[in-house]
Order: sequence, then C-alpha cells, then structure tokens
Amino acid sequence: MKKLLLLLICLPLLFSCGEKKEENKDNEKENNIVTDNMIDNRYTGKGTHISTSGLFKGNKYVGEWKDGKFHGNGSYIFNNQDGDTYVGEWKDGKQNGKGIYTWVSGGKYTGDFKDNKMHGYGTFIRNNFGKYVGEFKEGVFHGQGTYTLVNGEIVNGPWNNGVPVK
Repeated sequence: MKKLLLLLICLPLLFSCGEKKEENKDNEKENNIVTDNMIDNRYTGKGTHISTSGLFKGNKYVGEWKDGKFHGNGSYIFNNQDGDTYVGEWKDGKQNGKGIYTWVSGGKYTGDFKDNKMHGYGTFIRNNFGKYVGEFKEGVFHGQGTYTLVNGEIVNGPWNNGVPVK
C-alpha cells in the first residue's frame, strides 16, 4: 500500500505542465501568427499562433498577446501524440493565474499556475487513481491538502514536496 501511495503522490511530477510549452518565436517563416495589432514589431491584442515546424509543429495558441508573448486569456492545444490542452491566464508567455490543464491520458488540474507549473490552490484528478484538493508548489502537492484514492481511502496533509508529513 505504501508503494501505491508513493506512486499516487508522485503523479503530478509525471504530468508536469511546463515542460511542453513552446517558447514564442517572432519568425513568421517558422510559425503562422495572425493578430490584429503590431506595436514595435511585436504582436499585441488577440490572435492565433500555429507552429508549422520543429518539435512543436501543429501546436496552436488562441488568445491575447502583449509584446510578442502570450499574455491575458488564451488556450493552448498540443497537437502532438498527447493532445493535452491548457485554457486560462497567461503572463509573459507562461501559464500564470487561473487555468485548466487537461491531459488526454485522463488527468485534469483546475487551479492556480505560476511559471507553467501547478502552484497555489487547485484540484488534481487522475482517472483510476483519485483526486487531490489543496495546495501545490512548483508542480507538486505542498502544504495543506487531501488526497482521496479511488478506493475511498483518504490521505490528509500537510504535504512537503509531494510527500505527506506525519
């Protein structure tokens, strides 16, 4: 049971949101970027970004821009083998603020983000494993929170870097 609990606790690390996000590129030869406004040769306003080459080919961002970066409200769709999505707030090209990250594999996080990671308060649901409601720090359970396993067993925090503190 301890091994299963440790596996469940480490799941957020396996599903880190921040590692896949593409850095913004201002080169139209490599990317298809459509916005209504340009200020000082930087995209500003609302628009769509579709990566047309490289590792992020097919990824799509639809939303607000500021100074050439994702900024404001927007959605990012990963058009790779995962097909994950993020819908929420952005700041300076990173997931920051309230958002929802959905994994095609069956997981979902709804809550606070900071610098592309689950950070603050949120709910993490992983199909066939359970549900965690509480605080996160840099992508892992941290602080006060409760993990409810699919069998009904409850593990209460506090948590420190993904591990319950006894």
